[in-house]
Amino acid sequence: MNLSNDELLTTTRAVRKRLDFEKPVTRDVIERCLELAVQAPNGGNMNSWRWIVIDDPDVVAKAADIYRGGMADFIASFDDDGYVGKNVPGADRIETSTTHLLENFHRSPALLLPLIPGRTDPPGPQTHVFWQACQWGSIVQAVWSFMLALRARGLGSAWTTAHLWREQDMADLLGIPHNIYMQVVSSPSHTLWEPTSSQPTGSLFRTSSDGTASPQPDRLERKRMNHKETVRTVFENLWTNPELARAACTDDVTWVTTRSMPIPGNEGSIEHVGWEAFKNVADSGKDSDVGYIPETLEYDQQRYFEAEDDHVIYQFTMKCTTKTGRSYINDYLFLVKLRDGKVCRMQEYWDSKQAFDLLYG
Repeated sequence: MNLSNDELLTTTRAVRKRLDFEKPVTRDVIERCLELAVQAPNGGNMNSWRWIVIDDPDVVAKAADIYRGGMADFIASFDDDGYVGKNVPGADRIETSTTHLLENFHRSPALLLPLIPGRTDPPGPQTHVFWQACQWGSIVQAVWSFMLALRARGLGSAWTTAHLWREQDMADLLGIPHNIYMQVVSSPSHTLWEPTSSQPTGSLFRTSSDGTASPQPDRLERKRMNHKETVRTVFENLWTNPELARAACTDDVTWVTTRSMPIPGNEGSIEHVGWEAFKNVADSGKDSDVGYIPETLEYDQQRYFEAEDDHVIYQFTMKCTTKTGRSYINDYLFLVKLRDGKVCRMQEYWDSKQAFDLLYG
């Protein structure tokens, strides 16, 4: 289509009733639109988005069942006043349009499921409104660019989120690590009317029928990613939101220190078993006379972070200011073991001589 910029921006709509469900959409078109979409700005230019194109009719049908179930859940959530948008001008037309898409969703020639890593819903560590803005602000504009690119080629699409009422079901269907990625969805189709440097898309998306460039290529990789996310949850919340960290640990979680430490309740032992003992080790650094000031603690300078089977190796540099005003910096390495998806044992390694010199030297 030969549309001016103004025409493209003023005629791109959420299309439902006039989607052509009979005409296929080629992967070449979708790939080209994605190549344009990932030129959109995103937080820190990290390009951490992932895209799943669903064009297998059987998978589309299963996704449609989840979508319909999610819409039913949404409607069931209404109070006596009904839908909050019922008084918007043209609400009746929107309702019939939405119903049409609901009834024909399974006929969609393709679905696009954009993903963004990092959850902002409780009990995740990034629930603050800042992180919410960062996450959605790193994917929304790319999805809109994708819809504009479709429109420029004579195709329409509808952005819909009803399936998020059953997000776990969609994650299970497509093999998405639910605790890592958040989802949205778009339905590219032909219509019945004509009205910065980024990564190549080949590494960013997969299709439901060939599995290429999957954000989680196999079950083993998903397990590694989940284990790393669990370990990250423990470390990011151990001092600031201990209940969240505790939820990621087993009841008999054990912290193995490099030497016996005079920790209240743990005297004479290098194996500190159970949550209370585990938390005592974590708090020992701030409770001593020369301990760190919690507000100054930084440990996000990740140097090595890898998972294999039920073990994770986590190495980072910790920085802080002590109660005596000294600057403290040291490297730490943890061997972490998980059981049933939770941390059950951590063994620490760190330069105790450097710590002594920095604290007392």
